[in-house]
Amino acid sequence: MPPGWADAFADVPRAAFVPDLAWVHDLATGTYTPPDHTRDPEG
Repeated sequence: MPPGWADAFADVPRAAFVPDLAWVHDLATGTYTPPDHTRDPEG
């Protein structure tokens, strides 16, 4: 990774790029769950 990229990557909040509703796959159970950030911002 070029110099400065790690710092820039660490400084940007990743939550800004996650949609309010997304389906997350649970590898252990093979199921999908919809974490909804409008209802559960900390989730």
